[in-house]
Amino acid sequence: MEMEKEEIVVQNGELFGKGRAELRNTQILQLIRDWEKQRDELLDEISYRKGQVDLLEELIKQSYEMMLDVNKEEQAKEQALIDSRFEDIKKLAEDYEEQAREEAALERHKKKQADVKSGKVKGKAHPDDRGREMRSRKKKED
Repeated sequence: MEMEKEEIVVQNGELFGKGRAELRNTQILQLIRDWEKQRDELLDEISYRKGQVDLLEELIKQSYEMMLDVNKEEQAKEQALIDSRFEDIKKLAEDYEEQAREEAALERHKKKQADVKSGKVKGKAHPDDRGREMRSRKKKED
């Protein structure tokens, strides 16, 4: 019977039965090993690329942070200049208001003096004159 199996195994130049299965398994196993090798190479490449991507991500992050720091510094400098200019303008405005008040007070004083001189308004009584007036009132009341 074994002869029959061997005859069946190699009949017409083709393998049949267990020999065929072993050959197929050997071929498939070699194919699987090749695929695994290719997979491992791709995974190594992916790991390498992933490492490079991680490094690039870190560099990008640091660069953005540096850019933000520079922007913050420039903004702080600009804000300091704006604040300084604002203080200068505020001081100028205060000086201008003070000068305007002084000029207005001087104009009112000049107008009052002019009115007193022209006789439109009676001038402010001298303190001595007011004292005399009060004494004369007291005398009249007594």
